[in-house]
Amino acid sequence: MRKVPILLIIGNQELEQGTVTVRRYGIEKQESLAKQDFVSQVLEEIRERRNTTEPLSSII
Repeated sequence: MRKVPILLIIGNQELEQGTVTVRRYGIEKQESLAKQDFVSQVLEEIRERRNTTEPLSSII
């Protein structure tokens, strides 16, 4: 099993909007998601032991 590093950016804008900006290793595009959407997606990946290099928006 490979590990996929995920970088979360939570600045003033994200705090105001209740979102997180997500950047995955190997993917240049950053995407903003609602906090709960991000948590749900990561938990699903863990349950499935899925390792993806796709943007989260293409999976949701």
